Amino acid sequence: MFAWFKKYHVLNKLLALAAAVLFWFVVMSIINPDIEISFSDVKVTINGKTELYNRMEYSILSDTDMTMDVTLRGKRNVVLRLKKSDIELICDVSQISGDGENRIMCSVNTPDGDITVVNRTELIATVLVDKIIDKELNILTETTGELEENLRPGAIELSQQTVTVRGPTIELAGISHAVVTLPLDGVTSSATVQAPILLVNDAGETVELVYSQLLTKTVDAYLPIQMIKEIPLKITLNSGGGLTDQEVDTVITPSKITVIGERAAVEEIESLSLGMIDLEGIGDGITAEKEFVLPSGISCMNDRVSATVMVTVKDIVVKPFTLTDIQLLGANDHYDVELIDQTISVRLRGNATLLDTISESDFTAVVYVQELDIDSEGMMFAPVKITFKPAVNAALVESEYSVTVNVTRKHAE
Repeated sequence: MFAWFKKYHVLNKLLALAAAVLFWFVVMSIINPDIEISFSDVKVTINGKTELYNRMEYSILSDTDMTMDVTLRGKRNVVLRLKKSDIELICDVSQISGDGENRIMCSVNTPDGDITVVNRTELIATVLVDKIIDKELNILTETTGELEENLRPGAIELSQQTVTVRGPTIELAGISHAVVTLPLDGVTSSATVQAPILLVNDAGETVELVYSQLLTKTVDAYLPIQMIKEIPLKITLNSGGGLTDQEVDTVITPSKITVIGERAAVEEIESLSLGMIDLEGIGDGITAEKEFVLPSGISCMNDRVSATVMVTVKDIVVKPFTLTDIQLLGANDHYDVELIDQTISVRLRGNATLLDTISESDFTAVVYVQELDIDSEGMMFAPVKITFKPAVNAALVESEYSVTVNVTRKHAE
């Protein structure tokens, strides 16, 4: 008996295996019960976004990276062959008709149409949508850091003054304006830079866009660097009346002005001209208000446009002269006039050095007889016209001079 089993041992094993396979085939093909199986974290596919925007100008704001648990029921031999990647979970947003939160029933697609979704009523996606609009924002400018002590930033010039943001109404409502920030540290000259555009809210805080798009992300910004500099004022003195700039003292108030402007332009200015003053005929001196002209783009920090120039003749003295050559010019129809005083003393006031160049021979003293008011004979005072020939800056101390003359009636012939 043992020998028989030993002889047919291998055959028995083969028969047992065949029977097991046959039994499994019967169970799977004939019995094959329906079973349920759950798949966790099945990715939700959002369809219809383009149609939604074209129809309503709505965009999805909520997170589109959603997953759900799906429970399927079907024949055992079919369900057990499914993988998560075989399941397509669809959320169709194309028919949304209002903004805000929308609850959308998801549909499930599987390779086998006989498979049913057990938890279909639970497969609801919450989708937040809003209208897409364009919002134009003003671009403001600001700076950070500091320039060197004598430098100052000028008004920043932008290649465009506004920027457009496209996005949902709810997100754009929180944006106040755009801003361009330029750093000043280390900047020494004017330059144009490409600067990023940032968005800020009413509190001045930077806004990071989640659902919106900034249509222009950078802008060309020209940053003028202005220089502050003290500039001396100068006056040109034209020699005249024997005076040069060596015989006068000149005081300009203020002597300097502080200007501001483009660095390159300001650096070229060494002084500013107040024009000219002619020294001829200034007497002891002259005070004049003189305007200065600044180059284009440069301004005076205290808005001055003029300065006071005071020119004073140095070493003013009074010098006497005795004139002996007194002339009688003209005649009177009825009276003869005879000069009694043969000399006259005059005094000149002016610069001592200049007065030393004048002598008595440089003067003329004239009595104009025809201008005398004569109505009787006798002695009278006659006015004398005093002049001096050199064109020097000096003045007679007394404004009127006279000499004694004798008047006699003419004899009829």
